[in-house]
Amino acid sequence: MRLRCAVGFHEWSGCRCWCGKTRDEGHNWNGCKCCWCGKTRDEFHRWDQDCEWCGVCDQRRFLAHGWTGCKCDKCGKTRDLGHDWAEDCEGCPRCGKRRSGAHGWTGCKCDKCGKTRDEGHDWAKDCDRTSDCEKCLRCGRNRGADHEWDGYKCTKCGKTRVAYVLGGKGPGGGIVFHVDHTGFHGMEAKPSDEGEMRWPSAVEKARSYGSGWHLPTTSELLLLYSQRGVVGGFEDGFYWSSDEFNSDNGEVVVFKHGNSHYLRKLANGCHVRAVRPF
Repeated sequence: MRLRCAVGFHEWSGCRCWCGKTRDEGHNWNGCKCCWCGKTRDEFHRWDQDCEWCGVCDQRRFLAHGWTGCKCDKCGKTRDLGHDWAEDCEGCPRCGKRRSGAHGWTGCKCDKCGKTRDEGHDWAKDCDRTSDCEKCLRCGRNRGADHEWDGYKCTKCGKTRVAYVLGGKGPGGGIVFHVDHTGFHGMEAKPSDEGEMRWPSAVEKARSYGSGWHLPTTSELLLLYSQRGVVGGFEDGFYWSSDEFNSDNGEVVVFKHGNSHYLRKLANGCHVRAVRPF
């Protein structure tokens, strides 16, 4: 220690002398704590990260949290009680905590929280009136066509269906223009044209709808022509078919008179009407 400090002549820098002695003035406060000497004061604490512990000086206060279940509404801290498992037995929506093996599965559905899984479905093949080969009785999930139809009735679940009629709505949302002898299979067409385009674009456009939609063959297009009054919305011009004469030419049907002939695939001005079987 320097002689000056020993006789009481300290060289203060705020609250601290270079010799280590401190004084109760000149503090450099960071909230509740002096950055130079470490002294604390009972004000300006930081409770934002934890309502019970000051983030600067570690002072503690009790019962300060505002708990809603497992999470404090004021500071966001979580605790291992008060979790909400109502929506998902394995995941708390408040704090995100996960637990495993908590579901009470009956087939595809949890009896406790109602969550479903992709196994254990009940497709109900007992032919009672609530059964449906395409729909799970527990969770309501639909799967692809699994019925075994004998006319209007499924031999597995007993569900019935209504026969399709010309001009009615098809299963793909189109207009029915052909129905076979069973009444449940045929062809449907889009309700309107897809515009005018070249053959390659026409093929791609018709396929883009998926689920069996395609550019009609010449025979399908002639059948569509014969039912043009049922479907409606046609022009008198050329309509592309998917049939090709060679790599440069495709076949068209003229809807003014129903004749067909070949046209260059890159020709403009040909209409497009997509069809699909069902």
